[in-house]
Amino acid sequence: MNYKLVLLGAGIGGVIGLMKDEPLKYALWGGGVGFAATVALPVIRRKVPMITMDSAAPSVESRTSEKLKTTTRKVSDLIEAGEEPPLPLEVIPNSMGINLSEVDSMTWTKQKKDGQLVDLTIHFNPYNP
Repeated sequence: MNYKLVLLGAGIGGVIGLMKDEPLKYALWGGGVGFAATVALPVIRRKVPMITMDSAAPSVESRTSEKLKTTTRKVSDLIEAGEEPPLPLEVIPNSMGINLSEVDSMTWTKQKKDGQLVDLTIHFNPYNP
């Protein structure tokens, strides 16, 4: 284990402690913070796959990972093609009370293995007074 951060934290804590007349207390505190950072950094540095989306959703978009498939469709394209998204379009005005003209698109993620829905996002048109 690399103790450079522990020593650095203890040193910085000791200097702060000199200003507050308690160098030992702050050196121990700084060393503890340095130790926590030494232990946590390998976990933080692990790469986690992320899917990011632009605010303006394209007409048809599909992103695929090993286990998931993410799809984005504009509401107008869904209506024209007669496609049925995981959340039926009639639910938005009938159950949510939101006019469909205010909805830009929908994005959903399904598991490839069994087709279960993992995530569903409704993208709204920006308000332009």
